[in-house]
Amino acid sequence: MGLDLKFDRQIYLGFQAEFVHAEVNRTLGVFQTTPLILTAPVTAGGIRQHLRYDERTASISANKLLSEEWSFGLRYRVTDSALERRIPEVRTALLPDADRRDEALLHEFRVSLLFTHGSGFFVQTEGAWYLQTGYEVNGSPRSRSELDGASFPQVNLMAGYRFPRRRGDISLGLLNATDEDYQLTSLTPYAELPHERVIAVRLRTNF
Repeated sequence: MGLDLKFDRQIYLGFQAEFVHAEVNRTLGVFQTTPLILTAPVTAGGIRQHLRYDERTASISANKLLSEEWSFGLRYRVTDSALERRIPEVRTALLPDADRRDEALLHEFRVSLLFTHGSGFFVQTEGAWYLQTGYEVNGSPRSRSELDGASFPQVNLMAGYRFPRRRGDISLGLLNATDEDYQLTSLTPYAELPHERVIAVRLRTNF
């Protein structure tokens, strides 16, 4: 679900919300035997596991045309994800992970400044900051523990040329200019980011 608004003074606002829900039942392979009996046979079997995944995402963006050549943009996006894993046939007193819930919250702040010349040449600088927190909930009674989080910036610099009649563009960029490494949990989806300073060349064409 999305909403785009345009105001006077060349201000543009955008809102977007998404929700994802999925449930899966699967069978895990196990070896079964009788405890405390050394001569008891070992047989292969299966045990049922239930998975449930919920993801909620919301974002807001604002863009402002400062002049015919300059534009400024802000964007905030938050993603809240949770994965539940349950094995109904196993008591949590024996295996706490038989009833486990992983939670992660990812914040993304982004700001950009773009200069575009009438000849087609452009320069863009973009700064982003990511903040992720996570929790693990399991056992009975429920035990909640905080997982390792992440907080890091990313700065990208780009210069290029747009072909006439919007037929494409070519650009040269320095991604992750501050050479920041990071560790994000994959529970919250995100666009893959460079783990080190990268020089990128891009060519896009429209037919």
